[in-house]
Amino acid sequence: MVDIPKPSARIELLSRAAHPGLMDAATDPDLLIVLILANLMSDRLWHIRDQILSRVDPTGRDLAPNSQVTHEMLEYIDRHFTHDFPMGTADRVGLLNLQDERDRLGAEPVDRIKAQLWRHVTRRRSDGLLTPALDIFPVLERDQLPLYIYNTIDGLHAMSRLMGHKKHRPMGVTVCADEATLTTSLATILHGISLVDAFMVGSPGHYTTLLQKDGQRFWCNGKPEYFDQAGWQRLTNGPDAADPLAEFDRRVPYADRFITMYGTLVLDGRPSTIPSEQLDRFNADCRAFFGIELPPFRTLRHQDVTFIPSRATTEQLKRFDTLTSAKEVRSLLTELAASDELSVFGKARYCYRDVSVLAPGAYLANCLRGPKLRQAAQEVDGVEAALDRIRRIAGDVSIYGRRERIAMADEALLFDTGDDVDRGLLLLSLLLASPGIDAEAKRAMQLIATEEGTFLNLGDTILDVATLTQTDAAVGPTLLRLSVDELTAI
Repeated sequence: MVDIPKPSARIELLSRAAHPGLMDAATDPDLLIVLILANLMSDRLWHIRDQILSRVDPTGRDLAPNSQVTHEMLEYIDRHFTHDFPMGTADRVGLLNLQDERDRLGAEPVDRIKAQLWRHVTRRRSDGLLTPALDIFPVLERDQLPLYIYNTIDGLHAMSRLMGHKKHRPMGVTVCADEATLTTSLATILHGISLVDAFMVGSPGHYTTLLQKDGQRFWCNGKPEYFDQAGWQRLTNGPDAADPLAEFDRRVPYADRFITMYGTLVLDGRPSTIPSEQLDRFNADCRAFFGIELPPFRTLRHQDVTFIPSRATTEQLKRFDTLTSAKEVRSLLTELAASDELSVFGKARYCYRDVSVLAPGAYLANCLRGPKLRQAAQEVDGVEAALDRIRRIAGDVSIYGRRERIAMADEALLFDTGDDVDRGLLLLSLLLASPGIDAEAKRAMQLIATEEGTFLNLGDTILDVATLTQTDAAVGPTLLRLSVDELTAI
């Protein structure tokens, strides 16, 4: 980035949590835990919970995974959310240049993940399942990837704006990782399934989740395929039974990672943050459901695993079991994040896009590497050109609905909308990424969002972002303050 310092290690890690993409989550699977926690902070998720419960006969609200509630939840997701296939994502959202990801994340992890995705798609082709919508070989050959961003429920809802003027526009647009995190999030507040029992197994190419409570289990292989225990047994028992190992492997080839609310384990030699006893428990749950030991657990038996402290404790996770609203979740996460902002609890507040976080430079760092932002900034040769780009944003409402939450620059550009705080962040990002503005001028820039409005201090003048006109000073208690210096905060 032109004349802009590289983010500090802390800011970089938090910026990944703010808007995690496929490569972020493949490199750091804990980000799927972060997404689940951020979902629980959303009023929209709890509203969907109430809608689902309203469709269930009160006498059928058995809080078990095989209950009517579970089936209604999965049918609700299937009816109201559209699964986006890779080339649809490429068309609607864009393409990611993998060299940019190597520069940010390192060549070894990016090349390893690219090879895993290549193998995953090759497997689909050999099985006769590679439709044009799934065929990413052409973009991988160009060292690119569909621009997958894994979203909270609010981000998924915003994605429906890209579906045009369909008669029945979906409530949200998902990919498999979204379906795994959304299903897990909803199940915990619909059933009282404890976060300590949340378990996902998958690979960078596909994620699935197993729900478990009181010995009852339900496997969600992504929209629209779900299995209760009886359904899986019908598939794998009887005279025409399919082989359970082959059936799992066909759906989740090359599974190499376990994700729990305690932490994660990837079969690449990294230490496990899932405690050994919890890993054994999840293995037993999977054996009880599938009737076999899953391939990644078989692989695990032949590896020496180092265990390090988990990302969250049972005591911490159990505190979520009794919460009854998004507001209560937000309060608890704020408390848990206070002792460690780089914990999954701290990162969840960035994923939720809370403007009151301690290191808002994470938002700026994320914006400055956004492909859409970087492209738009190439056309900005000065302040007036940046202001003109802001004027062309059609909508004036944030996709997150409140000024206390902030949209990234690429989101404002993609969805063509943003409130004054969103627009202020986009404006600052455009100016900082512009090749036509000198370093001294960039160092003088400061964005200030207050309860009264959002203002950009350019050193010699102050702009009111709402009107894009000059003003005297920012007024009111400060919600957010951003400058280049925030990128290097330790």
